[in-house]
Amino acid sequence: MKKALLLVLALIAIVPVAVEAQQDLAELVQQGDTYLKAGLIRRNNLRPHTGDVISYVPGRCGPRDRLDDGGCRSLATEPKSQVRTRGSLRNGKWHGLYESYSGSRVTAQGDYNMGQRCGIWTLETLPSSTFPWDTWLDNDGLSFVTSQERYPPC
Repeated sequence: MKKALLLVLALIAIVPVAVEAQQDLAELVQQGDTYLKAGLIRRNNLRPHTGDVISYVPGRCGPRDRLDDGGCRSLATEPKSQVRTRGSLRNGKWHGLYESYSGSRVTAQGDYNMGQRCGIWTLETLPSSTFPWDTWLDNDGLSFVTSQERYPPC
C-alpha cells in the first residue's frame, strides 16, 4: 500500500514538469532583452525564466472576412496553430538553439550564448521588402534568399 501511494505521489509531482516542457513566450514578461516569469504564489514576484520556450503566430483575419468596424467574421489562421519562434532561455536570456518560422519554413536558425548570437546563423529572407508579412506567411511558392551570418564561436 505504501509503495502504491509513493508511486501516485511521484506521478503527481512529475506531471507539472511535463506540462511546462515549453513555456509560451506570450505568458512571460519582457524587460529589455530579459524574459521574466511570474511567481506561482506571489504573482508580482518576477524571476528570470530558464527553459524551453515557444511563440505562436496570432490568429489572423482573412482579407474577405474583415468587417467595416474592424472586426472579423472568421479567422483565416487559428490562434496558436502556427509556430513563430522556438528556443531556450537561461536566466531570462536566449541561450542555445533558436529557430524562427514563417509558415512551415525555417527563416532563421542559429545559436545564442546568454543573449548573444554565436556561431553560424542561417537566414531566409524575401529579395525585397515590398511583400508584407501576411502575404508570405503561408506561401512557400515565393523565392527566398538564403544567407549565412558568422558570429563569434559559442
